[in-house]
Amino acid sequence: MRLLFTIFLSFWVLAAHAQEEIPATPRHRSPPAYPVSCQQVLGPDAPPQYVSVVFDVTRNGETDNVRIRETSHECFNDAVVAAARQWSYAPRQVNGRRASQEDLEVTLTFILEEPTQTEDFDARPLQRVPPVYPESCMRTADREESVMVEFDVTPEGDTENVSVLESSNRCLNGSAVASVKKWKYRPKIIEGGPVARKNVQTVITYFLDSGRSRFRPGVSRRLIRAQNLIVKKDDPEAALEVLKEVEERFGDDFSDRELSAFHQVRGLARIKLEDYAGALDDFRIVRQLGAGSEDGLKAINETIAELERALGVSPVIQSSESAEDAEPQINEE
Repeated sequence: MRLLFTIFLSFWVLAAHAQEEIPATPRHRSPPAYPVSCQQVLGPDAPPQYVSVVFDVTRNGETDNVRIRETSHECFNDAVVAAARQWSYAPRQVNGRRASQEDLEVTLTFILEEPTQTEDFDARPLQRVPPVYPESCMRTADREESVMVEFDVTPEGDTENVSVLESSNRCLNGSAVASVKKWKYRPKIIEGGPVARKNVQTVITYFLDSGRSRFRPGVSRRLIRAQNLIVKKDDPEAALEVLKEVEERFGDDFSDRELSAFHQVRGLARIKLEDYAGALDDFRIVRQLGAGSEDGLKAINETIAELERALGVSPVIQSSESAEDAEPQINEE
């Protein structure tokens, strides 16, 4: 009987990810009135005037380092800086924690005898696709790495001219650039219309998971080697020797993710050797621990069902008990 072995062995390899970010948003932002001195200089028939102000937002939501980037007339500058110093923001959030944010930009429009209008001047992110952590980079990476990128945002909100300014690990540069090329922005607005925004800078932070979900580079390297022995070399016996070494060296403190990956690779090796009973036990453990993505879980379930049919055994009924209430099932060999 031919068994179905469409196993998603790649789901466990991703042991790292980039930070999730929510940019700072305004809470209180009162614009200044039309300065009297500007009325005297420009006269009653002056056209609309524009001032672009740039500032940082602290972790407490206060503005800092306020400066004028562009102005149609310098007589407005003092009033704009004074007003911006009083503004408050909901601070930027990085992985659920407050963080400072640099170089926010707002444009103010002054029209005589009309309220001053403020408009977010800078491009604002709509979608940031998180980068993939390359497997090869995990081997030498520190727990936390970062890549600073610079790019332009087009009037359509796409990114272009992506480049790396600084990097703590050059191995990650390609991943960071590929990710930023997929990002979408609300474009920069001037006089009500979208324009290009040049030289946007941001830092992408990569970090390796820890605790129950961690995946150590030493474990990853050996499991990838075992997987390649099975898939590319068709040598499941050699793969089992590698897995035995992994279990002896790291097995006492496997994380959930490492344990799931171990049983998934061993299950595939056992299938190649037609040890279907052992493979079924492995994949049932994988299902119990969780197969990562929805597609991964579906593939695991299909493989388990095929193995159960091949062995003529009844499917295991999933318990509805919670993890705290259920009694552990221990198989002694």
